Amino acid sequence: MNGQAHTFYISRVLLIFSSILLSFLTATAVSATEDANTNPNPVADFDGDGKSDISVFRPSNGFWHIMKSSGEYSSVQWGLATDKLVPGDYDGDGKTDLAVYRDPGASIFNFVDNTWYILRSSDNTFLARQWGRTSSFVQDTPVPADYDGDGKTDLAVYDLSDAIPSRGSFRILQSSTDSEVVIQWGTNVDRRVPADYDGDGKADLAVYRDGTWYVNRTTAGFLAAAFGTSSDLPIPKQYIP
Repeated sequence: MNGQAHTFYISRVLLIFSSILLSFLTATAVSATEDANTNPNPVADFDGDGKSDISVFRPSNGFWHIMKSSGEYSSVQWGLATDKLVPGDYDGDGKTDLAVYRDPGASIFNFVDNTWYILRSSDNTFLARQWGRTSSFVQDTPVPADYDGDGKTDLAVYDLSDAIPSRGSFRILQSSTDSEVVIQWGTNVDRRVPADYDGDGKADLAVYRDGTWYVNRTTAGFLAAAFGTSSDLPIPKQYIP
């Protein structure tokens, strides 16, 4: 009897363990499937459903017209005809925020600070912050992306000089630390194409030059890939002319 009870006990323990293991494997498989079907960085996802929304900006009146994938339509006035459009998820709520970058014009002798105007979707509040410079010698252009991998779009500009060719630098205000990072990458004749090329959740510094992609991947290292011609326009997730 004792032997039978012992065998029964062991069988019951194995059954419970098998059930727990099966539940864990099932949950893991479901989680992996959900992750595979989720777009972590959709372009222009104004309603936060993981899908890019059809949207346009009308320079004549400064209105953003958005046809959301959820079926709703919205029209919001934000920005001027001369602004550069820099939408992104600046508050980390999973929704794209309306944002513009305003260059007030070059000053002959002094730097003029450029300003980002962001309408944050999380609380519908307004943020204005200066980041970038303009003068008769330097012209910064916006290159926003999530460079530090915290789920928020970082304010960033690419420093350009009037001299051709000359070195260019990514100047990034990291949202995770509110600190500046400056990294030289490319020249002022390159097209800036920052995006997450190695899948680590961080935007990589990248430029396109005469049919070759030069990518400084944060995890996988340097990549030079010949793809395209000098007259082609690169089309990664974010194309910045």
